[in-house]
Amino acid sequence: MSVSTTAFKISVIPSAPANQNSLGVMVDPLATYQGVLPNGEQFVWALLGQDDIPAILHLQDTVAASANELEKNFLIKRSAGCFEESMAQGHLYWGAYSGENLVSLFGLADNDEEVGDGRGQKTPKKSLGVSRYNQVSILKGAQVHPKYRDQGLGAIGALARYIYFLENPDKQVIMTKVHAGNNAVCENYINNGFLEACRTPVTDHSHTFNVVTFKAERSVLQGWIDAKMKNVMLKYSLVVAD
Repeated sequence: MSVSTTAFKISVIPSAPANQNSLGVMVDPLATYQGVLPNGEQFVWALLGQDDIPAILHLQDTVAASANELEKNFLIKRSAGCFEESMAQGHLYWGAYSGENLVSLFGLADNDEEVGDGRGQKTPKKSLGVSRYNQVSILKGAQVHPKYRDQGLGAIGALARYIYFLENPDKQVIMTKVHAGNNAVCENYINNGFLEACRTPVTDHSHTFNVVTFKAERSVLQGWIDAKMKNVMLKYSLVVAD
C-alpha cells in the first residue's frame, strides 16, 4: 500500500450522531486517510483486509523479535488462519502503512467468545456491568513497530475504534485486557477514563501472572472523542482525498 490512497472522509453535518463531536466534525471509521507522522513520514491509515494478512504477520514477527522478557509474557502470536477466521467473523483491524510497510495494528472484536483472554477465561458479566456479552466490544491486537512508537499511532487507533463502537447503540461497554506488569499501558488506560473491572491470574508456559481487565462505558469514549478528535486530525495533517 502507498500513500496515494483515499483519505478519511471529513464533513460537517447538522445532526449529532455518535461519531460527531461537539465541534460538528464527523469521521468515517471505515474509510482510509493519509497524514504525516511527527518524524516527517507520510502514512496511510486504513481498515485492513485479507490481502493485508502477510503484512500483519510480518509486523507481528517484528514486534515479537524486539519484545523484552515482560512483553513476551503477554504476546499472543496469531496465525494467518486465525486472522482470516476472525476477519470472516466480522472482527475489524486497522493499521498504518508507511510506504509498503505496515507499522501498526489495532483490532476490535464483537464476538462473545472474544470476551475471553485468548486462554479460555471469560470476564464475568457482573464485572463488566452488563447483562449480556453481546453488549461488549473488545479492544485487541494492538501492535506498533518498534521504530514507530511514540508517534501517536495509538491515538489514531483509539479514534477509529471508539467511533465505530459508538455507532452501534447496542454496545454499552468496551473492554481490553492488559498484563498487570505492563505499567505504562495500564496507566494510559486509567488516564483515559478506563476503570479496572477485575484481575485474573493466568498461567502460560509455566509462568503465572495477573491480567487486568479494563472497561469504559459509552460516555467515557464520547468524552474522549469530544476532547481529542480535532487535535488528532490536525496534528497528523489528515486530509480529505481528491
